[in-house]
Amino acid sequence: MIKNAAYGIKSRCRHTICLVVPEILQFTMGNRIIVFLLVLGAVSGCKNAEDYFSEGQDLCSDGDYYAAIAKYNKAIQSNQYLKDSYIQMGICYEYLNQHDSALKSYNELLKIFPDNVAANYYSGVSKYRQQKYSEAIPYYNRALDSKGGFHASDTNSIQTLIDLCKDNFESENAEIDIPSREILYDRAMANYKTGKFKSACDDFSICILQNYNPGTSYYMIGLCRLARKEIRFARKAFFQASNYGDSLAIKKLSFLEN
Repeated sequence: MIKNAAYGIKSRCRHTICLVVPEILQFTMGNRIIVFLLVLGAVSGCKNAEDYFSEGQDLCSDGDYYAAIAKYNKAIQSNQYLKDSYIQMGICYEYLNQHDSALKSYNELLKIFPDNVAANYYSGVSKYRQQKYSEAIPYYNRALDSKGGFHASDTNSIQTLIDLCKDNFESENAEIDIPSREILYDRAMANYKTGKFKSACDDFSICILQNYNPGTSYYMIGLCRLARKEIRFARKAFFQASNYGDSLAIKKLSFLEN
């Protein structure tokens, strides 16, 4: 009896253990599945810098500049080395005519990457729009220097021919996408505004060689020549501009001929 009782107890214990152990295993496995799903959901819900940047681009395209700026800020907080976030945020501020805020955005990038072409170029654009033309020129110079420099004073030199070909090569670096001719054109306008007519003529001449705004460039050269009282050369420049249909040049040419 005792043996049977003992056996019965053992048997019941075994039976109980067989029932309890699977329940524990099932409960643990269920928790694991729940935890896994929660972690998976959390990970899939996390956004990285590129996600915020992409959302900012969509908002900017829709004209919702304040919301776009907020997204670019989040992108920078997630990755301070995402250069395009600074640039696009600055451009949004430009659309809002908040040039000081735009400059602050560009300068934050320049603290990390002093030779960034886009940040230097758009800083020059902001200064120009503020009518701070003399302050814009150094930014344009640094943008060109960051692209390897540009020799605009001698349009017949071999170096100039090399410089002219720089924009014909594609680069994986997004900041190189601002062609030298665009920077030169804006620098030329700033040079004209500050009375540096010789430098302005040099830059506009390069723009013409690259077929970039040739009509306006000839017209601006005419104005530079006129400011220096070089009437014959001014007339020639206005005539060349008129061949591109520049209406202002046609008026100037008519005025000079009378």
